[in-house]
Amino acid sequence: MTITEIVTKKLKLFSQKKVVTLLSGNYDSLFRGRGLEIDSLREYLPGDDIKDIDWKATARTKTTHTRLYTALRDQRIVVMADTSKSMLLDGYTGLNKQDATYAVCAMLGAFVRHNQDLMALCATGADGTVAISRYNNTSRHLESILRSIDAALHAPNNPSTSLDALGKKLLSVTKKRSAVFVISDATPDLQAFERLITPLATRHHVFYVQLAPSWPFMNEPDDVFDLKDIETDEAVMPGLMASAKLKHEWRQGFTAWQQESERLCRARGIPYGLITDAANTPEVLQKMFMQAKRYAVRGK
Repeated sequence: MTITEIVTKKLKLFSQKKVVTLLSGNYDSLFRGRGLEIDSLREYLPGDDIKDIDWKATARTKTTHTRLYTALRDQRIVVMADTSKSMLLDGYTGLNKQDATYAVCAMLGAFVRHNQDLMALCATGADGTVAISRYNNTSRHLESILRSIDAALHAPNNPSTSLDALGKKLLSVTKKRSAVFVISDATPDLQAFERLITPLATRHHVFYVQLAPSWPFMNEPDDVFDLKDIETDEAVMPGLMASAKLKHEWRQGFTAWQQESERLCRARGIPYGLITDAANTPEVLQKMFMQAKRYAVRGK
């Protein structure tokens, strides 16, 4: 059984049609909607967007005319996936972050294939190098992306790479405006978060998929095992990991961070979604697509 089939079965996505039915309309309007080049003019019809009225033609002909645009083709989607060690741990809600990452990729892959667009992966490989894969839209290509993520996550010496490094690589290599889906459980300080998303949003259409971060605490102190931070490999005091006060402050801190990061994204027209349950991934993506449509109208 391929990884694609395993992910589809595990997340109970009973058929590709079910997912495409839920989101394909939003996908079409976002990535295939009207283009930038004017194709032709025709007389205004009820329901046409007022912003598409060509006032010069209207004044010249004394009849209201609407601009028609060529459809966008060959759109590119880049999945910027976090493959750090923390992605191996469940989120604080019990979220399997690997499943959630695979689900987002599988759904986007289905849409890309349906619309004949192109998709690539930007991530740290199992060998520790940051790279961007080739673009394609076949099932085999999607499976290759999923296997690349899986290999990086389970590499013997998982070489964690910051989102900032992935962003810099993407900006240096990908010149054509693309839809970039950032998938991560990271919670960087807000200044670092802003430094990441601002240049990306300037050049690309960014979607930020936040995965529920891991719960860094225990129910009871445990002096039997040596506890270490999975990212830094530094020792952690068991007593601190069972502190009720720290648990409460962590919850408050993440809630505040999530709200502020969502605000920063909203200010820059970046759809933001928090996945706390992998089975709800279609609904989260749908809401993000709806956000993108509102931001597009706002930016006209």
